Amino acid sequence: MDQILNEEKRDALIAHFTEVAGHDVLTNQDALMIIEIIKDACERKQATMYEDIITRMIEYGVEEEE
Repeated sequence: MDQILNEEKRDALIAHFTEVAGHDVLTNQDALMIIEIIKDACERKQATMYEDIITRMIEYGVEEEE
């Protein structure tokens, strides 16, 4: 599994993206690709969190309500 970005790398990524976005060089296709990457990352995190919750529920014998 990939490691979560540390604070320094995260700040550098934000700064780099902000600089590039401010220079009007991104195309609509670029934006769609960036959005897709962000969406995928959020979905992975959501799935991981859901798996953790379900695992804890199973460990403690709690049934999921539908």
